[in-house]
Amino acid sequence: MQKYDVQKLSHQEQQHYIAQHLHTIDVICQKRLHGKGIGINVLASKGRVISLNINKRIHQPKNGGGSSYRRTAKKIPLSLLEIATQITSRLHWSGVMMIELLETQEGFYLIEINPRFWGSLALTEFSGANFVRNFYRLQVGKNYYPAEEKR
Repeated sequence: MQKYDVQKLSHQEQQHYIAQHLHTIDVICQKRLHGKGIGINVLASKGRVISLNINKRIHQPKNGGGSSYRRTAKKIPLSLLEIATQITSRLHWSGVMMIELLETQEGFYLIEINPRFWGSLALTEFSGANFVRNFYRLQVGKNYYPAEEKR
């Protein structure tokens, strides 16, 4: 099993690292971004959003990544609803996923999509979103409870 590692390198260090390792491991380079993390939590059926909830990081770790304190947004901006709807629809997604974005001064950047329940699920459930109940109901063929529109 291959282990993946994140390296934060200067431009010169990147060139040296790539020359040393590219022939033996996978290397992905990305621009260093500064901003606040946002998790869009989605439950969907056949590309249609059923439940949607957003968690924002209260504190962004200095070097990015890792866990941090989060809060649930009371209102979901239309721009984030559109991002979630487009991704869900294009993937024809059924099930849960967490879309992780970084909000910067230039706009939103997609960091990753996790096709599973997210680490802050307890916060989501505590806010009344009922993802677990709706996921279960969807899996056993029962009616789910539609998401409340929060804009």
